[in-house]
Amino acid sequence: MTLSADPAAPSAIGSLPAGTPVDLTTCDREPIHLIGGVQPHGALLVVAPTDPGAELRVVQASANAAATLRLGGGGVVGGDVGAAMLGAPLAGLVGAEQAAVLAAAGDDAARDDAGRVYHPVALDLAGRRFEVVVHRSPAGLLLEFEPAPHAGAAMGATAFHATVRRTMAAVARGTSVRAAAGAVADEIRRVTGFDRVWVYRFHEDWHGEIIAESRDAHIEESWLDLHYPASDIPAQARALFARHWLRLIVDVHADPSPVLPAANPVTGAPLDLGDCVLRAVSPVHLEYLRNMGVRASMSVSLLREGRLWGLVSCHHYTGARHVPYDVRAACELLGQAFSTQLGLLEATEDRDHALRLAGVRAALLERVAAERDVVEGLLANPALLLELAGAEGAAVCLAESECATVGRTP
Repeated sequence: MTLSADPAAPSAIGSLPAGTPVDLTTCDREPIHLIGGVQPHGALLVVAPTDPGAELRVVQASANAAATLRLGGGGVVGGDVGAAMLGAPLAGLVGAEQAAVLAAAGDDAARDDAGRVYHPVALDLAGRRFEVVVHRSPAGLLLEFEPAPHAGAAMGATAFHATVRRTMAAVARGTSVRAAAGAVADEIRRVTGFDRVWVYRFHEDWHGEIIAESRDAHIEESWLDLHYPASDIPAQARALFARHWLRLIVDVHADPSPVLPAANPVTGAPLDLGDCVLRAVSPVHLEYLRNMGVRASMSVSLLREGRLWGLVSCHHYTGARHVPYDVRAACELLGQAFSTQLGLLEATEDRDHALRLAGVRAALLERVAAERDVVEGLLANPALLLELAGAEGAAVCLAESECATVGRTP
């Protein structure tokens, strides 16, 4: 196995070929799982045995790994990833005991919900604390390092449980999908500090509708009840949302750190980062967020019966925003709690709607029976006719020359 990284080789982040025209179909064709880099607030190491039964060695690393992890021992010099970190034994970098913990975490992750749930490992390196998400892939063991928050930024077990209890109680009390969604949006904005949080529901054609919203007092414009086209969140992005509960983009202006070498020595192919929490962001999506004035974003998936139902989306405008892992875990749990209630809430709404329409239909038939003319009976109480159809306007026509309208009509 050859372990090398040519520092002179270009390391483009992004998976669209150069010169690809950008239009509404571009995002659907972009292989975002092969983005080729990570967000620079963390670092990535890919480790694998160079020979069967051999110890784990670094076969790929994000270009910022040495500087982020401050690894000055074990043959690592400064930030020269190509010359020093590639090929280094994992035990020599993090210590034999911590290397064994990471390997065991990789075995656990391989058995845990097809990789959808991550349990970070706490690791000490060069006097710093890191939270390491570990998962296995055909490319090797993927280690994603994020600096642990200082004591004041961490949520803590008591606050975590209080947050989860409070929101789950609000969701359970919700008499409708919108009411429960509003409770989730309020709580996620409270614990994360994002400027705006909203719940985005997909329709059958995959276009989205905002059904709940929570926003800071300085934001005047409401997005409630707005609809967005299916191209707003392309198919391959929806597929990743269905696989993982949460996606965080810390800073849309930060330059991603490329993974070196670009081709994984084990598979000979570009590294699949689809399961990585640090995965860099599509340049198309970054431009989209910048055009909206967004600096940081986060999304929590909502699923019903294993299918993507919607998202809790968060935007921050006033600066970069890194959400500590324990806070993200709380948000994931809130999304899961809401997801488990969706079936019951929608069934209750469908039942109530059917009962309400049955009452409207009975009242309308009673009006028709009381009048000598069918048209007069239908129009005697226009509100009943419009409610039955769920419309703002209606026309009752018996012949070309006999047509009456109610409500808002052409």
